[in-house]
Amino acid sequence: METTTGEMPTSEVLGEISALLDVVDHYSRGLASDSERLDLLRCAVLVSGRCTALTQQLAAEVAATQAAEHEHGTSATTWLAHTTRLTPREAAALLFAGRDLTSYQALTTATLTGDVHPQQARAITRVLGDLAESLPPAVTDHAQQLLIGYAAEFNSSELSRLTRHLLEVLDPQTAEASEAERVERDHQRAVRGRHLSFHHDGHGTTQLRGSLPTIDAELLIRLVEAHAAHQKRALEALDPRQPLPSRSQRRADGLMALVHQHSQRALAPSHGGDRPRVVVHLDYDRLHRRCTDAQL
Repeated sequence: METTTGEMPTSEVLGEISALLDVVDHYSRGLASDSERLDLLRCAVLVSGRCTALTQQLAAEVAATQAAEHEHGTSATTWLAHTTRLTPREAAALLFAGRDLTSYQALTTATLTGDVHPQQARAITRVLGDLAESLPPAVTDHAQQLLIGYAAEFNSSELSRLTRHLLEVLDPQTAEASEAERVERDHQRAVRGRHLSFHHDGHGTTQLRGSLPTIDAELLIRLVEAHAAHQKRALEALDPRQPLPSRSQRRADGLMALVHQHSQRALAPSHGGDRPRVVVHLDYDRLHRRCTDAQL
């Protein structure tokens, strides 16, 4: 049923979108020209962004009204993770993104209409969050409009770096002091948020996930890059015709070279009465057979 303004209820819109996706003729794209393929991808990105904005808005409404608590007696994060097969972390991230987006009405509207991508909106909410601690609400509203306009020109990474520029435009007298305070807040937030975790996938791979304050991370980056560059030079000297590992692979090798060097010099403190080490048990017959096969 249509509303008096000609708009359709959200449930009907979502139903029609789902139904239309069911009847996409994927085989017809086989005859598409390069220009048509590029245009399809561009349009798909825009449509996806608008759907993401609507999803975030709905998530914010569920959290604000405590619908999951009233209906199922559980938190919105738990309900969302259970019913949509998201991880709890993914569900919480969606709810937080919705809360942040809907805190700014003009930005919400611009994202729903496709004028601002969700990634850009996320960057804008972070900038506005920083500015809110330095500027009065009326000036922050002006900053919101400026950032929405900048979204037509800058990507999310570029938008996230506009805090100082906005301070200079909106409140030049306090820009320097406010920027110093912002930098200190960012550093303290990074220190509080530092973490490092390891996840074994059960198939021989361990995934690393973490966050460091930039000033600390820079030292690690420089050490890893130095080892990676050294290994690259060694490989090139050994056989210039041999294809090199990718840059990200060289960084992984550089990190491990740093770890092995640290381990070989026994620089780590003792843990459980012994230096940290890994002992690998191998079947001698199997190892001998693999070495013999490799020589054939």
